[in-house]
Amino acid sequence: VIEVEIDAANELSRDDERALENRVRGALETFLETYEFPRLGVRAALRVVSADGNVEAACINAACCAIVDAGLPIDGLLCASSCAILANGTMVIDPTKREESEARAVVCASVLDKKRDKEEIVIVGCSTKGAMTEEEYLDAIALIVDATTSVANFQKKS
Repeated sequence: VIEVEIDAANELSRDDERALENRVRGALETFLETYEFPRLGVRAALRVVSADGNVEAACINAACCAIVDAGLPIDGLLCASSCAILANGTMVIDPTKREESEARAVVCASVLDKKRDKEEIVIVGCSTKGAMTEEEYLDAIALIVDATTSVANFQKKS
């Protein structure tokens, strides 16, 4: 059982907090190896102290770091990032709150870097806001995968 509770310090409505909790829980379920421990219970209590954009990715990354630090069994490293598509088509990785509000679309994706013999990258969660073309969506996902791969490589060295 995985429970996620997010306190966004009045940055999000209660409905948005609940939706975010569900997305974070879904991401965590993909990388925790719960099949070996069917009675394992995990409760992640996340508090957003300051929200300058990319809140969903920050929550997922914080929960992942806490789970790794706790020594729970995992199937790789989970990283998340966001990409904002601005009105002129420019894509910004890890957008600020202002860039997110001015963007015509925002994509947030969770990427699992599996710990197997070969490199295996799996997109385990994605949320979108706004309107974008299919090509823009795929380009945003490619940028997010590149960004999260860099973060995962850094985490492996730490």
